[in-house]
Amino acid sequence: MVGLRIVDKNLNKAFYKLGYIVGQHPGYFLIVPVLLTLLGMTGFQRIHNNIDPEYLFSPLNGAGKHERAVVESFFKVNYSSRFSVSRITRAGRFGRVILTSKDGEKNMLRVNVWKELRLLDEYIQNMTITYDDVEYTYRDICARWLTDCFNNDILNLDYIMEDVEKKALNLTFPLMFNPVTWDAHAFPVFFGGSEVSEDGLIISVPSVQLVYFGNADTKKYDQIGAAWEDGFLDLIEKIQDKENRFKHIRIARFSSRTLDHELEKNTKSVVPYFTSTFAIMAIFSVVTCMMCDWVRSKPYLGLLGNLSAAMATLCAFGVCMYAGVDFIGLNLAAPFLMIGIGIDDTFVMLAAWRRTSIKSPVPVRMAEMLSEAAVSITITSVTDFFSFWIGIFSPFPSVTIFCIYSGAATVLLFIWHLTFFAACVALSGYCEQKNLHSIFCFKVLPKSQSQKKNFLYRWFCSGGVNPNDMDNPQDNKEHGFMVFFRDYFGAMLNNGCVKFLVILVFAVYLLGAGYGITKIQEGLERRKVAKNDSYAIEFFDREDDYYREFPYRVQVIISGQYDYSDPKIQAQVENLTQTFENTSYISNTLYTESWLRSFIQYTERNQDYLNLTVNTKKGFTDALKEGIKHIIKPLFNSFFNFQFELVKPLSIQNMVLGAIIMMLVTFIFIPNILCSFWVALSIISIEAGVVGYMALWGVNLDSISMINLIMCIGFSVDFTAHICYAYMSSKGRTPEEKVKDSLYALGLPIFQGSISTILGMIALLLANNYIFSVFFKMVFLVVFCGAMHGLFLLPVLLSLFGPGSCTKYTPEDDIKLSKIEQSLPHPYCIPHPQFTLNGNNLGGALKGTTPVMDKYTKKTKNYTDIDKDLGLGTSEENSSESSIHSQKKLPMDDAALERRYRDAWRRNSEAAIIGFRNSQVLDIFGTDSEAEYYRRRSKATETANHTVVDNHTENYLRPNRYEPNRRYSPPQERYHHRKNNDLARSSSYHNIVHPRYTKESSPKFMKESRFP
Repeated sequence: MVGLRIVDKNLNKAFYKLGYIVGQHPGYFLIVPVLLTLLGMTGFQRIHNNIDPEYLFSPLNGAGKHERAVVESFFKVNYSSRFSVSRITRAGRFGRVILTSKDGEKNMLRVNVWKELRLLDEYIQNMTITYDDVEYTYRDICARWLTDCFNNDILNLDYIMEDVEKKALNLTFPLMFNPVTWDAHAFPVFFGGSEVSEDGLIISVPSVQLVYFGNADTKKYDQIGAAWEDGFLDLIEKIQDKENRFKHIRIARFSSRTLDHELEKNTKSVVPYFTSTFAIMAIFSVVTCMMCDWVRSKPYLGLLGNLSAAMATLCAFGVCMYAGVDFIGLNLAAPFLMIGIGIDDTFVMLAAWRRTSIKSPVPVRMAEMLSEAAVSITITSVTDFFSFWIGIFSPFPSVTIFCIYSGAATVLLFIWHLTFFAACVALSGYCEQKNLHSIFCFKVLPKSQSQKKNFLYRWFCSGGVNPNDMDNPQDNKEHGFMVFFRDYFGAMLNNGCVKFLVILVFAVYLLGAGYGITKIQEGLERRKVAKNDSYAIEFFDREDDYYREFPYRVQVIISGQYDYSDPKIQAQVENLTQTFENTSYISNTLYTESWLRSFIQYTERNQDYLNLTVNTKKGFTDALKEGIKHIIKPLFNSFFNFQFELVKPLSIQNMVLGAIIMMLVTFIFIPNILCSFWVALSIISIEAGVVGYMALWGVNLDSISMINLIMCIGFSVDFTAHICYAYMSSKGRTPEEKVKDSLYALGLPIFQGSISTILGMIALLLANNYIFSVFFKMVFLVVFCGAMHGLFLLPVLLSLFGPGSCTKYTPEDDIKLSKIEQSLPHPYCIPHPQFTLNGNNLGGALKGTTPVMDKYTKKTKNYTDIDKDLGLGTSEENSSESSIHSQKKLPMDDAALERRYRDAWRRNSEAAIIGFRNSQVLDIFGTDSEAEYYRRRSKATETANHTVVDNHTENYLRPNRYEPNRRYSPPQERYHHRKNNDLARSSSYHNIVHPRYTKESSPKFMKESRFP
């Protein structure tokens, strides 16, 4: 544990130094990131868009691609002269249309419908496209068997359609020979949703499809085929939607480029919303960074936080493009995420800035700000990066590419916020130091000095502090929302009934998440890849409605050298074929195609006619050469890849691995077992909630949602880690005080960060497509669940079961002193101060005097008589000098006793400081010394609490922790009003008004005020 705390300690030191340097030289840290961003953006000239859905959404080394490679090594598709649909292993170039009745009749077997089908076929085959100044038609680029183009011979039914319509001729399902053309028609391929009688006769056909295959043997023909597909889609749109040439049929179109087009449209659909998103985020940031104090308001920093995130994202994208990483449409969701993450860090840093002292110089305030926000923003960036790092190793290229771009953007966002945005904060700090208006940058008066100004000035211009009275309460009001989270929200969570209610709601939340997990569905429907208003939606719906009874043909490849003339081999192949036919997944043996079975049956039926024998190897080979061309060619085949088999196990693997990494990262930065346990529980709870409620929201488990689950792993730890670290860093003595302190520090940033992230993702919902709507839904779930865990559940659990929850604190603990502490004079019972009666050095050490602690650190130093107490006043709670001067000097020769003396005095003083931080000390002399008192106290505080930096040597030195930090009491003669309106007047003793020392058991701390 002690070793792990070094990480936190060193990180705070490093950020302290960085903050100080940024505060001293903000210009360098402002200009360099801007130049690097411009340099990185030049990488956009090398952008390479990839919109191939098969490559993006199927696993690189999946079983489907492996088996396709095996098939293609033996049965390569020949589009130019030996095209067979059964050998298709890739999409190739094709166009498909699904036709339904337009006039309300469900049966397509009508003469007028068939006439329009013939007309549509003529339009498609006669359509011309131009490529390299050469015109092509379908007959020029079609896939061929020998010299014949692939054609839809189902249209030849027009010769008998009049008889079919009149029921004079019946069509048999599933196969039939055309009595006129002797074509063999496989009706399940062309007819969809056929109604069949018990006798196997077709009653009605609600849908018909036509298919057109293009040549894709060479790269040139592939490009010509792509151009033909574009013309094909435009033609169908023109003749149906624009010219309305058909009265009886409705056409749904599709081609191999349809999904490519839809992915490209998805990309373009979200681009217009970048401007609106940035505007929404900018307005929200400006409003939430405003205060009633027009000097301390930070409206521009809200804008610059968004700008920093945008710059980091653009630079990261350019670097990835220089590295040769493909760009995909999914990457356009990353800027919305980065703006959300960046603005969250912005709010954390601004909250830390508000907690610094306005009296400190800007470099010191910058050092304190970054030191305090170091762990919070580092945990956010590290966890987000590791979540994307996990996704980089996914077998799905779409996941890998998205995570590479997002991971790079996360790293640069972290760096840009520590440099560019920190420099912006420093510049704003200098404006605040000069009391300049936060918007118009002119000098204004503080509220304490603007009472005589008109109301417009007081409302819209006043702010800052009075340099002559920097502790004026009117100029030092706390941020209202931060006070709300500490005094109201924190007090509410500390109520026992509220804690019980929070845990009860959490239990109900887990029950709902568990129910949703049981209802989750797998698979990415094709219609979800297209936009909601796409023409492809109609095609997908009709295909699912009418062509899902016989969707796929399964190919079984037997590789190796076998003697197929051997009857034993023939029997084994036949046995294997029958084994597949007997499974429940095969609809009918009529649809089985086995070349060996067909060949043997053919030769046996025509043995006398062919005069062939297959009993010998030579005879089998000769018969195969002669009869292979008579084997019935199959008509259709669909390619299937195995992406869905990997989505579920990969999702579970990534979530478990990510959760473990997040827990380890959290434990490194927050080395406390209890805190790490509750953070780990929150991570698991948030992930369970996201998975469960996404199922109830209609999101399936697919490659798109898997990307979001990987991303949500990092987001789930952000808010909980913030609160947990703030709780551990709190100086509160009880769990209730720690809860209030943690909410005061990070309650507002968590609220701002969660709202801003959700607002930033709304634009994705407006893009009107499934891919980006999934991003919005899942980011909303993880941000909402994370904020609820961070603001409600985790504070309750930490207060009940966190560090220190089992120990009870009592005020009497502070006054239980050891013997050596009891031998020391109490810091608040000092009979005489040390200051001159007629000098301006009120309360200060005279010339020639030496602070008493120097005696204990420099044993060779001898004290003069003037070191003795002059005896006319009081000293402050954290001062040790004047009180010790009034005591008999103790021998400090023993080093161990010296350390004990120091520690005892420190504990004595710190215990008193906590109780008397706000006590007022009054003296009897002069009315002009109060300003001098505040000035000296401010200077002493700055000297003792902050690092002194040598600008030339960059040597960081800290003052001795035991150096006296005297508060010079204002010797003003006046009455002090207590809470009970009693009057007390100070002379040589402090007025002790803290309840800890007003008990009857401690009367020695109260003494009647009197003049000497």
